[in-house]
Amino acid sequence: MSTATQFEQTGSLSSPGPIGRLVRLGLGLWITYAFFQFLDIGFLDAQKADRFFSWQTPTHSSFWIAVLIFFWVFPYVFNIGFSRNWRRKPQWLLVGALVVAATVGYALEGSLWSPAMGWLILIWLLYVTAHLGFSFLLAAVLGTPGCEMRAFHHLWTILTEKKLENIIVPVFSIESTNGKQIGQRKLKKRYQYESRKKCSILGCPHSLTGGPATSTDF
Repeated sequence: MSTATQFEQTGSLSSPGPIGRLVRLGLGLWITYAFFQFLDIGFLDAQKADRFFSWQTPTHSSFWIAVLIFFWVFPYVFNIGFSRNWRRKPQWLLVGALVVAATVGYALEGSLWSPAMGWLILIWLLYVTAHLGFSFLLAAVLGTPGCEMRAFHHLWTILTEKKLENIIVPVFSIESTNGKQIGQRKLKKRYQYESRKKCSILGCPHSLTGGPATSTDF
């Protein structure tokens, strides 16, 4: 699945309905709960912290499932939340840091897991769950159009009346766009592609501007 971001001007997307807001609220509560669970592991429960920041690899399957889920959504959280189009670079940077921590841990104690690895993963999980969870909650309250990760940007536009871009993310946004408009954009892009393909073989009997040729196209 592509991680490229697609920005739309403010006002071009409609707000989600009641079901969309409820889904956002539910996801926001679940992810925020995960945030406090990770906070408990690292800072609130001394026994859990001692085990987590040791040289013993965590064995709870729920922890590793959570790591996989948040690793998958990480590029979207970072790129959309900070208005970047870095695709999977945030993931690769994280993987690079984990490889370094694992290498050092193995060199010192013969273990890929180390206290440094624990801190690295925990701080990353706290960031992702905080940013994503509170974005879902805020998006549910404000009715943010497009992707939930633009909720803080939406709040900024409300407070300052400055327009910022919205964004469409097919999987992670609770769909709030006009399906007809999306279909028209896809049809136009396909028409342009077919026109260019035909031009390369037969010349240019069609306009490359997205519609049938007119007298101004020649």
